[in-house]
Amino acid sequence: MLRSTSLLNNTKAPSSYYTPHIPTINDQPFLRHGIPEQVVPHLINQLSSDELSPLHCAAKNDDVEIIESLIEREANVNMPGLDNMTPLHLAARHNKLLAVQALLSHGANAQAQDVNLDTPLHYAARAGHLEICEAS
Repeated sequence: MLRSTSLLNNTKAPSSYYTPHIPTINDQPFLRHGIPEQVVPHLINQLSSDELSPLHCAAKNDDVEIIESLIEREANVNMPGLDNMTPLHLAARHNKLLAVQALLSHGANAQAQDVNLDTPLHYAARAGHLEICEAS
């Protein structure tokens, strides 16, 4: 059973949702089953009400499988979201090394600045995430 959500209707998703998993088949994440091609353009770079794309959410949660799947489907690896933060900003901020490595390997801009002119490295350094600093 396919559950339609607000993302499929070009509106903002409720903030409590983990964006890439909103569409489900029998309560299983759609992305784990493959996204129908006609749905891809509506989901890949869509922002939630929290101003986060599916790639932002996957990066924040260190979900490399979802990160790879989204990037394969042309997700914008440098898409600005909340406060102009990119997925790399969130991965660095939340100490998600695998996500940082995956994003960087796909061309994420380590010099991208948020609204405060902070780069992902600034977030990692302030939080003492040394492995993230070294990866950046």
